[in-house]
Amino acid sequence: MCSLRGYFAFLFLTMTIFLQGCTTVISAAGDKRDLSTQYDDEKIGFACISDFSDIEGEFRASCNAYEGRVLVTGQAANQAIIDQILSAVKKIENVKAVYNRMTVGPNNSTSGIADDVEISAKVVTALLDTEGVSKLHTRIYTESGVVYLMGIVTQSAANIAIKVTKAIEGVKKVDTTLLTVQ
Repeated sequence: MCSLRGYFAFLFLTMTIFLQGCTTVISAAGDKRDLSTQYDDEKIGFACISDFSDIEGEFRASCNAYEGRVLVTGQAANQAIIDQILSAVKKIENVKAVYNRMTVGPNNSTSGIADDVEISAKVVTALLDTEGVSKLHTRIYTESGVVYLMGIVTQSAANIAIKVTKAIEGVKKVDTTLLTVQ
């Protein structure tokens, strides 16, 4: 059963990277956000993509919204581009807060993105096999080895998810900025 779960996690993550260009795992069916909030968060993600099309210069940026709070990750050639990206995100309807995790430097390589997909798959598989963590309430995004945990969880579940994630090979850091503890 574990290998079947791992297969489905890998398959889902592979499809995600081809469809979206990032490594996000969403469990919408058991999401504690109401459907309206989930919809608004998805709209924010799509708005980011279209709003970034007007920004000139070399960059790679991703937005992950959770309860109107937006995590912006990626790389840009200079701080001016990052500032333009953040400004564009702040203007999007229903954005409550913006968390900048972009860095100045070269864009993440294809192999770097593949490494992030692998890390996300390992985290998903580990969380599926861990008691005390709701598999349906945690959203995972990995960028340059940093794993971002998002969701609405209990303190106990948060502690377990953080501990399990930190133990995964390749994880450089665990960021819980968008993890809401009940």
